[in-house]
Amino acid sequence: PFTKTEERLKKLKGSRKGGNAMADLDGGKEYYAALARTKTGMDADVDELLETCTSYLKDVMNQYMDLMSQQDTSFVNETVDLGTPEEILEYLKKNMKDLPALDDVKYTVSYLDPSIASPSVSAYYVTPPVDDLSNNVVKINGDNVSDVNDLYSTLAHEGFPGHLYQTVEYYSHDSISPLRYITDPIGYTEGWAMYAETLGWSVAPVSKNAAAMQCVSITMNYVLDAAADLGVNGLGWSVHDLEKYLDDLGFNSEIAQDLYDFVTLQPGVILPYGYGVAKILTLRQEVRTELGDDYSVSEFNECILKGGARP
Repeated sequence: PFTKTEERLKKLKGSRKGGNAMADLDGGKEYYAALARTKTGMDADVDELLETCTSYLKDVMNQYMDLMSQQDTSFVNETVDLGTPEEILEYLKKNMKDLPALDDVKYTVSYLDPSIASPSVSAYYVTPPVDDLSNNVVKINGDNVSDVNDLYSTLAHEGFPGHLYQTVEYYSHDSISPLRYITDPIGYTEGWAMYAETLGWSVAPVSKNAAAMQCVSITMNYVLDAAADLGVNGLGWSVHDLEKYLDDLGFNSEIAQDLYDFVTLQPGVILPYGYGVAKILTLRQEVRTELGDDYSVSEFNECILKGGARP
């Protein structure tokens, strides 16, 4: 059967009609609009979703410029002094702050065998059975984790205070219906895990500027990818349109072609991550502005967590 599949695919090569983006295909914009609502968990059109990303990118670019205007920028080369995945997860678990307390939770962390490691995955958290929340597993793809800072971000995303923490904390309450366990609004779950990376860096054993630069870099890259996805696949942007968008925001427009190629290969895949974190951080800023001196980051985090994974 594999030989027949290969032969059929070779015959189909070059037969595609239309452009590279989903928006270029017949009915593509309509399909992508529905896909975007599913991936983000938002009942909003593509323009609205893009505006959230664009607004966040403007803010984060200002943060980046402020950091890079420092007289001493050696902080960009700082790394966390933690060697193994176990050391990093224990550090994160011990140093989490502004979050609801969690009873001691057991977990195992290990590297994937290269023979089964997907090149598109850095790591993943295996959701435990609903009646055995102590059985938590994190798997790492060593080929896709480039250095110790990357590993630190990855484990904050998958472990504490990311997927592992969010899942166990929510379902540890007796009042939660097990039916909620079968729902998976990915815009929330990946949005929280991306936000968790920033929470992890806020307590990292590096300087304040180094931690801030990590948060800026992580969120900027993912939100920019999501914005490009929305523009190209949802609105039909050309490479030239994407270049102009990048220029207007102060980014290097030379990356437009690579960015275009990336989002046309996998429409919608990046949205839960980029849009999700942009939405949570935008909500946090709105709450801070509204409440002023009454704002509490711990109360905000608890509010985001207590409803569990939801639109």
